[in-house]
Amino acid sequence: MLLSNRRLLTCCLICIGGTLLTWIASTGQLLSVAKAAADPAAGQPVKADSAAKNDDATDAKKTFFREKVLPLLESRCFECHGPDSEKKGDLNLSSRASALAGGESGAAIVPDKPDESLLIQAVRYEGFEMPPRSRMPDEEIEILSQWITDGAVWPEGDAPEPAAKPKAAFPLQERIASHWAWKKIERPTVPEVKHTDWPASDIDRFLLAKLEEAGITPSPDADRRAILRRLYFDLIGLPPTIEQQIEFFDHPAETPVAMEKVIDTLLASPQYGERWGRHWLDLVRYAETLGHEFDYPLPYAWRYRDYVIRAINADVPYNDFVREHIAGDLIEAPRRNPELSFNESIIATGFWYLCEDKHAPVDVKGEEATRIDNQIDVFGKTFLGLTIACARCHDHKFDAITADDYYALSGFLQSSGRRVEWLDSHDETTKLIIQLDHDRAAAVKTLNDGIQRLRVDIREDLLLQAMGESAGSDDEIVNDKNVARMRQHLLEPKSKNLSNPLSLFATLLQKPADKPDVDVIKDWLVTREKESMLAGILSNRMSSVSATESGENQGSVPTTLLANMDTGLPDGWLAFGAAFHGVIPRTSRGW
Repeated sequence: MLLSNRRLLTCCLICIGGTLLTWIASTGQLLSVAKAAADPAAGQPVKADSAAKNDDATDAKKTFFREKVLPLLESRCFECHGPDSEKKGDLNLSSRASALAGGESGAAIVPDKPDESLLIQAVRYEGFEMPPRSRMPDEEIEILSQWITDGAVWPEGDAPEPAAKPKAAFPLQERIASHWAWKKIERPTVPEVKHTDWPASDIDRFLLAKLEEAGITPSPDADRRAILRRLYFDLIGLPPTIEQQIEFFDHPAETPVAMEKVIDTLLASPQYGERWGRHWLDLVRYAETLGHEFDYPLPYAWRYRDYVIRAINADVPYNDFVREHIAGDLIEAPRRNPELSFNESIIATGFWYLCEDKHAPVDVKGEEATRIDNQIDVFGKTFLGLTIACARCHDHKFDAITADDYYALSGFLQSSGRRVEWLDSHDETTKLIIQLDHDRAAAVKTLNDGIQRLRVDIREDLLLQAMGESAGSDDEIVNDKNVARMRQHLLEPKSKNLSNPLSLFATLLQKPADKPDVDVIKDWLVTREKESMLAGILSNRMSSVSATESGENQGSVPTTLLANMDTGLPDGWLAFGAAFHGVIPRTSRGW
């Protein structure tokens, strides 16, 4: 084994040595040529250096294509778009000419412009998603992008150059005429049958005609037991109880009459909507979680489930049912719940967002494209019975759907937003808001009436007595209780804040015993002056920013930018989210 390895190592050294000798020899020749070109005595122009550099750059691009780009195309793209593939989407990437010609969606590459090239958009998962199984690493995408930036150099002889063929027109009318689903509904002629006593309706005649054509005799009628079980399992998904069976078996009327009564009862039961609602929920991929690795819960998904059950039990016309799903939020006169009066129509639009979702996608644009693709796929299969999503990368192979149709639908969904809508049963929220506004107005009136009673002289007497001074007022408001409340307010630390009208009095009352009142007043005035200057600077800056954004130099109402949250939220401020819960006192309009 050791001898064999030594022989292998010797062969490798010989090969490497031969390669080095060849490279040194060729380099020497190149140096000789360059020296001769640069020698004025040789009479050769110096411009040869520029041509040599251009040739070197082109050679480098060719080498880059052969060593980096072509292997990447072969491993990532040729399976579907190579010389021996079926050319999905009519796209052939086996040569420069065919890549420039493109496929059903247009040219795959635009030399010097990678961002405008469909190939780069596809590998970035911006609209298209190629390769479909998984996204290419960023390093490989950068190789393709650099190749196109350099002009998409493709050396002759590295691949066949087929003649570019024009894109064929989409055979829309031919597709429509070739499939029964696209044709107008017509009433066919009821076929004649041999056993005329068997059919109970025209539908039976169609069935019997096919049976007779195949030489098959219809099965005998089922007994009442089998009929009852079939009705119960088909309509509500549950077996009949013993009592229900006895009632049906002992019904004196003919079986068809007894069946009608059972059917009416089952159609009127809540279980009917639950049974058949499950089929619809399967179509719209209903789930109460978002899937993916963490499978987070989807809040309020159950409201859509209950909407479907109620709609089926209420026998909502199918055209209204479809209209509510597609644009229930735009219906001017929506359907209202008969018991609670909330908007039923808008709930249907929730089906658009029953798809899988990620909490932190790495590729946001790619995730958006995937979500919209799922929405279009579910929409097409559920309401049209068509695989519209097949036209994402190219015109549909069988149905009358083009890629333009796909992206027209995608544009509607991409420009639509998701929002949470409140269901206001019996307009309770609206009534509560009206009541709150009424109570607020009454409170303001009561407050204003109380303030009017506090004349200037009474307020001064209250303040003086709270500060420990004597006052001669005999008004009933100036009593021991109100004086104590005023004093307690002045002794609170937050009362010294300059925003408090009684800030100076609170500061004097809370001052150290050995500090003269004059010094306290001077310090208070200095502090007020500093805060006024700071507020003026901030107000000027905000005014200039506002004027810059609006293009106008207009005055604005001063805005509070900094505030002490210990005393609650300033007027007009709002606090949202669990982060503020229990931190900011609810003394203002925050929640």
